[in-house]
Amino acid sequence: MKNALKLLTAISLLALVGCEEKSHEEQNFLVGKWNFTERIVNDKDGNELAVYKEDNYYCPLDYYFFKSNGKFETVDYKIGLDFDQLCAGLTYFGTWTQTETTLKIEFEKLPLQNFTIKKISNNEIQLEQKAPKDVSDLFEGKAETQKIIFKK
Repeated sequence: MKNALKLLTAISLLALVGCEEKSHEEQNFLVGKWNFTERIVNDKDGNELAVYKEDNYYCPLDYYFFKSNGKFETVDYKIGLDFDQLCAGLTYFGTWTQTETTLKIEFEKLPLQNFTIKKISNNEIQLEQKAPKDVSDLFEGKAETQKIIFKK
């Protein structure tokens, strides 16, 4: 009986530890600079409404940069028509946390972003989230989710 109780206690402790938030050092797949390559917009049934491939012409690719200390940086390059505005990058800063397959990015000047991690490897991550209102409005309210794909 004592052995069964010890086993049950050990299993309970393992279950609790397994659900804890991982440290940024443990999340080594996510740490680093990820270039935006593709956005897929889906309806509520999972049907693709649109696929956008990243093409910044002569500008660098937009990116997400997950730092090992929990800091976050993203740059969104805008292709300007004026010579002095060529490839002007809008930089946003914040922090990030991950628990299992959930990723949260808290920006300093933008709304909180919640993602589900659909795929993660050494060279690709796929993040999915509820389609933002501006994206949903483009599809007359039919856009349910968007998947964003990044590569190293």
